[in-house]
Amino acid sequence: FDQVAAHAVSYDEVHVAALEHLLVLKLEAYRDRRASAKGEKDARDIVQIAMVAKDGGNFAPALCASYLTDEHVALLHGIPRSSVITGMANGNAMVAKKIRDGVKSVIDSIDAVLPKEDLAKSPVAVPRAKDDNDFSP
Repeated sequence: FDQVAAHAVSYDEVHVAALEHLLVLKLEAYRDRRASAKGEKDARDIVQIAMVAKDGGNFAPALCASYLTDEHVALLHGIPRSSVITGMANGNAMVAKKIRDGVKSVIDSIDAVLPKEDLAKSPVAVPRAKDDNDFSP
């Protein structure tokens, strides 16, 4: 919670989590609900967060990378290949490509800060969720 509060963004008098932390929270929701209608909404939200992050220019991928499990990363990589983007583009292939490219650029920025070594064997591994029931950003 301290990390989320430290990087919260204020809009008037409302404090909200930074996009990086919202992305992690949405990925966790998507992981749990991807086979349902709510999971499809989570996927759309992930795409929208990625597009805002891409266009905002101040996305700090390291803020979310330390909370991502390998499963989150795999799910994130699957989003550009999913049908959710085509649906968001109302079937327009050119618009879908633009959205897909934007999402991929955010994914690439996250991939760039993820540790390359095997995290389970690394003595300086970034914090990762221990199991499916132990996720707390």
